[in-house]
Amino acid sequence: MDRQPRAEFDLRGYVRVLWKRKLYALAGLVLCVVPAVAYTATRTPMYESTATLFVGQQQISLQDVARGLASTSLSAQLVKSYADILASRTTAERAVAENGLALSPGAVAGGLTIEPVVDTQILKVTFRSSDPALAARVANAVSTTFVKQIQELAVPPPLPTTTTGAPAATSAPTTNEASPPAVTVSVVDAARPPSVPASPNRVRDVALGIVLGGLAGVGLAFGADHLDSSVKGREDTERLGLPVLGVIPKMHTGGAEVYIERDPQDVAAESFRKLRTSIGFLGVDRPIKTLMVTSPIAGEGKTTVATNLAVAYAQAANRTLLLEADLRRPSLHRLFGMSGTDGLTTAIIGTCSISRAMRDGVVPNLQCIVAGAIPPNPVELLESAQMAHLLELVASQFDMVVIDAPPIMPVADAIALGRRCDGVVVVARSGATPRERLVETIGQVERSGAKFLGTLLNGAKPSDSPYEYEYYYAYRSAPPRGDSVTARGERGVIDG
Repeated sequence: MDRQPRAEFDLRGYVRVLWKRKLYALAGLVLCVVPAVAYTATRTPMYESTATLFVGQQQISLQDVARGLASTSLSAQLVKSYADILASRTTAERAVAENGLALSPGAVAGGLTIEPVVDTQILKVTFRSSDPALAARVANAVSTTFVKQIQELAVPPPLPTTTTGAPAATSAPTTNEASPPAVTVSVVDAARPPSVPASPNRVRDVALGIVLGGLAGVGLAFGADHLDSSVKGREDTERLGLPVLGVIPKMHTGGAEVYIERDPQDVAAESFRKLRTSIGFLGVDRPIKTLMVTSPIAGEGKTTVATNLAVAYAQAANRTLLLEADLRRPSLHRLFGMSGTDGLTTAIIGTCSISRAMRDGVVPNLQCIVAGAIPPNPVELLESAQMAHLLELVASQFDMVVIDAPPIMPVADAIALGRRCDGVVVVARSGATPRERLVETIGQVERSGAKFLGTLLNGAKPSDSPYEYEYYYAYRSAPPRGDSVTARGERGVIDG
């Protein structure tokens, strides 16, 4: 079966990703906010002071209205030209010389900003400096110097004289030759020392850093989630088209592995009981009596799952056998403090009986058969007729046989054994098992002819499947531990 992940995300899904990858989101925020704060903290404050000039005309009489309108149009056209003159080095040199500025002409010209106000006859002269008083002084000096320049340029030339020193006669002198200049420049608002620096704008810069950091953090969070190919919760696994039997939260077993007996009212213990119920529903038509628990690779927690699931069956008054079929890396004998000599391998080859290989488990109704001596040919033993006969025998003696099998990917042992069992459960570690590896493992199980029951997600965090535990956490908050009658009553309801 071709199983490809389906991209199905809702708003809650995005929130879960951000919460799960909150460290990435925080890193992106810090990477942008810290430089922004450092940048604003280390920059020298710069002040801007502005003087306002008006390019206009002299007052005229009513008879010169036409000339006045023409000069107004002329002054508007001259604003851009005057802006270039104001920004020139010549104006800067004269302003320095006439006002005794302790700056070079290049520094004055470099710090000036000349801004013609659109559709007006106004020029704004702005100087930028780290000294607010100097900024105002330079802006005013340049403005007054420029006004003088324009006045000099607008003075009409002297009339020509005769050899006797008398003015030469002209033909038809006009009124314009003797009139004052039509276009003038005046300072309408002198520059004043500013009290607030123009830069750095700390509020703006830090706010921009927060916005960019938030965007970067979200990008990092979703990028990390996209690059993480592991299964992360029920929804992620179901998008692969895989049935999920249950979700086991991350638990600290303290090396004992039998968590359900130590804390029977915990959410992890309840998860194993729910798993037991789910498997029971799958065996309505044909009861499941031999259940193999395996995983794609080692380290997924299959032994812990098999052990606690067997305890859950035993606690429900089922005669249960925990059978260790991992003949390459057995561990049950260490977990239960049993001898590893007699076990499954010796029972298969006939050097000891099945009853001799059995040991009492940690709870009533639970028996265990450890792996026994490690054989040189595990696959041949698990595929043998003796193994098939042993499974039939223990299935007739017990209500449930839980088999801790080796992982699927490294060796063929589990594939050989799975065909002889009533069902196979594949354990995947949430946030660790790659999707491709899980899909390939289940494909091998199905192609072998074994009955694949579903996937069990082990070691899940609340953020991986947040809705798995909401009801149970609210339900569990009712009875105190000290009331043994209430506790037994609650446990009976949960088990039922």
